[in-house]
Amino acid sequence: MCVVDALFAGGVEKIAEDSFRIEEKHFGTLTTMIAKDIGVNSSQIVDFELNVCDSMPAQLVGMHEEFVSSPRLDNLGSSLCALDSIISHYKLDP
Repeated sequence: MCVVDALFAGGVEKIAEDSFRIEEKHFGTLTTMIAKDIGVNSSQIVDFELNVCDSMPAQLVGMHEEFVSSPRLDNLGSSLCALDSIISHYKLDP
């Protein structure tokens, strides 16, 4: 069973009736590349979400290499602080 058939009971015919405006929302070159990578026709793509992240490895920086520079390190630290705060809050106020 095709994903389209699962989402839309009418399959491709149903999509032809609906207007997802994929061409208005995304660059054609990008949708063509995605379609090629996943092995479908670009007209079969209803929508997508693209997440981009830095792939550089962590490194030591500074005059004496005393600092760590790493992508997403601040996000991980912020997430830990937020999680600790939530846990502390619910331990004090059930």
